[in-house]
Amino acid sequence: MTLDILNVPKACEYAIAEALRKNAELGKGVALRTWQNLESDGSWDKKKDLTFPLVDIRATMPVPNEDQQTMECNTQVLCGTLTDEDRNHQTIGPLNAAVYGVLFELFAQFMASEDGTYGTELTAYLAVLTRELGTTYHFGGLSFGGPVLPYDDGGHNMIGVNFILHFARDYS
Repeated sequence: MTLDILNVPKACEYAIAEALRKNAELGKGVALRTWQNLESDGSWDKKKDLTFPLVDIRATMPVPNEDQQTMECNTQVLCGTLTDEDRNHQTIGPLNAAVYGVLFELFAQFMASEDGTYGTELTAYLAVLTRELGTTYHFGGLSFGGPVLPYDDGGHNMIGVNFILHFARDYS
């Protein structure tokens, strides 16, 4: 069985959402919105779509690295609030810190491992990816992409970061 490449972005989003649900203190009423699977967030409403405050998780299709053997999937994790309800950014600031804290912990556990043994948070994150992607997926590492500069547009405050999963896959 080959890795269904279309499932990779969905799995990346889902794994980050699960890590945030289990490890972040997001605050009251924060929606986790996975772009590839909106219905996985219990607060998502088909009639309204966006609810705030939120963490919006959006992954790209995976692309090959320079070696053409490994791949990476970039996931943009955005925190958002309504500008009229968060004029002084007292909600979005702590929300962003909580999200970044979890992502940095996953990264730190990867970087600290010398033998492939990881901490509890990264082990759980990887278990979600393996469950979603199967045995043809092989974890390669984590890195950060560029940050998303804070901005406000259309009545929303937004800030975020890009988190990159590196992996290999079986092509047979």
